[in-house]
Amino acid sequence: MKIKHLRQLLNVKHALFSAIFLSATTTLALTFPEISAEFSGNRWSILFIGGFAFLCARTVGILANQIIDLRIDAKNPRTHLRILPGKKLPFHFVLLITILSAFSFMILSMYLNKTCFGLSFISILLMIVYAYAKRVTYLCHWMLGLVYYLAILMNFYALSAGYLSLKMFSIASLWGLTAAMIIAANDIIYAIQDLDFDKQEKLYSIPACFGEEKAIRIASACLIMSLLSYMAVILLASFTKWGIMLSIFPVLVIGKTIKNYHKIGEGNDKLEKCFFRGNVYLALSFFVVMVGLFIL
Repeated sequence: MKIKHLRQLLNVKHALFSAIFLSATTTLALTFPEISAEFSGNRWSILFIGGFAFLCARTVGILANQIIDLRIDAKNPRTHLRILPGKKLPFHFVLLITILSAFSFMILSMYLNKTCFGLSFISILLMIVYAYAKRVTYLCHWMLGLVYYLAILMNFYALSAGYLSLKMFSIASLWGLTAAMIIAANDIIYAIQDLDFDKQEKLYSIPACFGEEKAIRIASACLIMSLLSYMAVILLASFTKWGIMLSIFPVLVIGKTIKNYHKIGEGNDKLEKCFFRGNVYLALSFFVVMVGLFIL
C-alpha cells in the first residue's frame, strides 16, 4: 500500500515531459562534434548516472513542494485528500525520502563533474524557493521554469565533461529557455484550478493576481516565447534541412496547445488534460526533431 501511495505522491505520469525533454536534450547535444567527440565506450555510463540523478532531482522537487505546501493543501478542497494532507503516508517518512534523494542527487552530480555538482546545489535551492515563492510573488511560475533551465544546462555539461564553448553554452541556454517557458505556461494553466482558493489565501499565482482570461494570455505568450527561443536554436545550431522540416511538429503542437488554452472552461478534468497532454505532446514533438537530426 505504501508503494501505491508513494507512486501517487510522486505523480509518476507527470514525469513524462521531463523524461522525454531531457532525452531530446541528450540527443540534441550528441549531434554536435564538440560533445560527441567526448564520448567513448566508458563515457556512456554518464547517461545512466544522469538518468538516476534526474529521478532523484525530480523526487526532491515533487516532495519538497508537497512538504512545504502541506498546510495549504490541507485547506484546499481540491487537494485535502492527497497523500500528505490525508495522512496516508507518515510525514517523517516522506521527509526522509526527500533528504536521501537530495543527497543522492548531489553525489551523482559530483560523479558527473564539478560543474554539475555546483549546479545541483543551485537546483535544490531553487526547488525549495519555488515552493515558498507563491506566497510572495507571481513570478513563481518562472522560477519553476528556471529549475528546468538548469536541468538542461546540467545535461549539456554532463555530456561535455564539464566544459562548454560560448556557442554551445548559448545553444544550451536557448534550448533551456524553450523548456522553461513551456513549463511556466503549463504551471500557469494548472494554477487556474485553484484561482478562488489562491485569492482567499492571498497566494500569488498568475490566475489569482490577474484572473483566468489574462492568465491564459500570459501562458500563451510564454509558449510563443518558447517557440522564438527554439527558432534561435535552429539558427545558432545551423540545423539541417531535415531538422528544419521536422520543426513543423513543435510549431503545430504549440499552436494547438495555445488553441486548447483558450478553450478551457470551468471543469478541472479538461484543465488536467490540457496540462498533461500539452506537456507530453510538446516534449514528443521536440524529441522527434532531435532524433531526426541525430539519424538523418
